[in-house]
Amino acid sequence: MRLQTCALRLPLLLTTSVMLSLPLLTSCGVPHSHGVKKGHAEREADGAFSPRDAKHAENAEAFDHEAILGSAKEAEEFDQLPPAEAKKRLAVLLEKMDRDGDKKIVRKELQQWIMRSFHLLNLEESAERFAEHDESGDGFVSWKEYMMEEFDLQPEDDVDTEEKKIRADPDRADELEMLEDDKLLFTASDKNGDGQLSKDEFVSFSHPEEDKEMYDAVVSTLLRSKDANGDGVISFQVIHKS
Repeated sequence: MRLQTCALRLPLLLTTSVMLSLPLLTSCGVPHSHGVKKGHAEREADGAFSPRDAKHAENAEAFDHEAILGSAKEAEEFDQLPPAEAKKRLAVLLEKMDRDGDKKIVRKELQQWIMRSFHLLNLEESAERFAEHDESGDGFVSWKEYMMEEFDLQPEDDVDTEEKKIRADPDRADELEMLEDDKLLFTASDKNGDGQLSKDEFVSFSHPEEDKEMYDAVVSTLLRSKDANGDGVISFQVIHKS
């Protein structure tokens, strides 16, 4: 096993406990990013749809690298480094993790570093998705641009007409649920109500766990998906079945 791989296995023992402390509700409320053109599998693979614990289970080693470096791109580059260079760069990171300078990395310091890395990973991922959705290149993502990317809407199509088609087609029930959830989150993240998302607003939309003001919207999407009888309450039996 390569030297840098051995060294970066350090967070494996702690990442699970750290992730369990994250807001679990918000991890379930991330916009689906499911579109006809992309499909579920691809979006789950890049982490935009799946919670990070699912990604960790699928590729633990790569996830550990990202948890330390705070960047998927840097993790890929790190894997290609010669062992000596990888060890050198890891030593620099360890110094940054050692907040109190006692030459030891305690559990709290590692947890804080990993939480910081999760934040940076979210920002990196959001920036990539923003670039994909900003079809006009004007620095904003409109609801129509989002629909074009995720629901295969064409530039000449009317958004309202397409939404009506989805609502009227019983075979598109799953797609309708995703549409309603994404629209609710999109509206909640549009802080100035101008009908489009800036880069900062898109972070709130794509990663609502980064914004406490998004929690109510996330809870609303979860309640709607779990409250089968529409009484406004989620019973224990529903939670247990989930």
